[in-house]
This record gives sequence, C-alpha cells and structure tokens, in this order.
Amino acid sequence: MTDADDENERVQITVWVDEDKRDKWDEYTDELGFESRGALIRNAVRYFYFSQTQAEGQRILNRLDTMEERDKRTESKLDSVKIDQLEETDIDIIAAEVEHAVASEIKRIFGDVDSIEDIPSPQSDDL
Repeated sequence: MTDADDENERVQITVWVDEDKRDKWDEYTDELGFESRGALIRNAVRYFYFSQTQAEGQRILNRLDTMEERDKRTESKLDSVKIDQLEETDIDIIAAEVEHAVASEIKRIFGDVDSIEDIPSPQSDDL
C-alpha cells in the first residue's frame, strides 16, 4: 500500500497527551519539516516499526551466523571422520596387499598350495 493509498483510507485516532508533550511534538514537527503533527506521528510509528523489525532481522541474521559456524565445525569434524575412514580403507587395502605378498612367498617356499590351510604345520612330517 502506498502513502497515497494511506491518505485515501485514513481513519482518525485520538491520542491523549499532556499539553507539554503536545507542544514538544509541535516543535519536532516544525524542526523536522513535517506538514502536521499527524504526519510526524505516522512517520514516528513507521520508524519505530522499522527499527523493531530490523532488530528482529538482525537477531535472525546473528542466529543464522551462529548456525553457520556450528555447521562449519560439524563439517570439519565430519571431514576428520572421513579421513579416518579413508585411513581404515587404506589399511584394508594394505592388509590385502600384505596377504597377497605373504601368500605369494608361501607358494614360493612351499610350492603350489591352494590356501594357507594347505601349508604343512611345523609339527608335520611333510617339512
């Protein structure tokens, strides 16, 4: 709604203030160049509303900043967990490589065996 629309659909609101306050508001009206006391009051209400909604907006922005910082910390922790998981995967890969190397060496030493279970035990007569 524009100010022009406001002007066409206005209703009167009576505000009771002491005479000193009314005189002070009239001084403000003149000092600030408003056309009337009503214009001053309407502007003051708009300013108050704007300042309150801006303050609430700033609180929301601050909360979002806090949440963003927590998200970054959580992401960093998750990255560490991912690195740990990658290291565990690397360990599995290395273990498989070691197992293959050991099996190859066993085959070299004991001949063509199909599995580690087929390797003669030290107590057997096959050695």
